[in-house]
Amino acid sequence: MQMKIPNIKFDLDGCLIDWSSYFRALMNNMGFTVRDTGGFYWDLYNEKGQKLSYEDASYFVYASMEHVEEFHPMPGARSFLTWFYEFTNRPVQVITHRPYQVAGYTHQVFERLFPGVPFTISFVLNTSDKPLFMGDSIIFYEDRRKTAVEMAELGFTVFMPMRDYNWPISECTVPVVELNKLDPKIEYQGGPWLKDGGRIIAVYSILDLQDKRVVNLLFK
Repeated sequence: MQMKIPNIKFDLDGCLIDWSSYFRALMNNMGFTVRDTGGFYWDLYNEKGQKLSYEDASYFVYASMEHVEEFHPMPGARSFLTWFYEFTNRPVQVITHRPYQVAGYTHQVFERLFPGVPFTISFVLNTSDKPLFMGDSIIFYEDRRKTAVEMAELGFTVFMPMRDYNWPISECTVPVVELNKLDPKIEYQGGPWLKDGGRIIAVYSILDLQDKRVVNLLFK
């Protein structure tokens, strides 16, 4: 049986791994308030309501990523990645904005949460660099609204799990549709919702990628 080549790559935090729940709890216990910008990063405020500098906030973000035993898979991620690997016999390909300084911890947490699933991880300095690591893949799974829009504007199809910090999307320059509102009779390869690329498909969880209208798009 010929192995199928993955046509999709994945973001890590918020998509496959739940890092933010631990980070929020840790910061709250230290007296900080965490505010999700919905973009690329987190804003931290001290007890006086003063916003920490990017450099100071980065210190806490990086330090928290060392606590690999505290993280959990996002709902459905373990089941999906196991299924995905069975279809391809190829590594899951991840592109993350995590700093390279925590590369070792990042590999450790993936191995712990998704045992038996081979993977590769590309670390990008800026989220705007993610398209440079897509290769010939045309689909990305991303939870950050700003990144999703930017990649869709470049012609990629982006599946985005709906979260309180990224949904709904308004005044978007690319088509945005919810998977559960698509006509199930539309052929996935010829349907107007995908044939031109450059759009965002909103899903409830990663398990929606096993929908019959999607699954064959994920493999070449």
